[in-house]
Amino acid sequence: MARWFPDAKISRIHGQPRPFGSYLVVPFFHPAVALYRADMRPVLEADFARLPQWIEQAKALVPRGAPPPPAPPDAPDSFQQLSLF
Repeated sequence: MARWFPDAKISRIHGQPRPFGSYLVVPFFHPAVALYRADMRPVLEADFARLPQWIEQAKALVPRGAPPPPAPPDAPDSFQQLSLF
């Protein structure tokens, strides 16, 4: 989340789509939050129920066949899988 929304709190911005270049970025709570806090399940369900609407919004942002936007300047060139042990 820090990559897309630095200094933001997920509790304030979840479910609020924001354009980022030709992407539509929608912050969500991690689904595991519902395992630890039952009161968060309705919030997650409401956000996920709006996914079809946001997908249509995202399609409208990107012309068909358009190349993806460039990565942010601070994005690494490659990612390394971390070991669990």
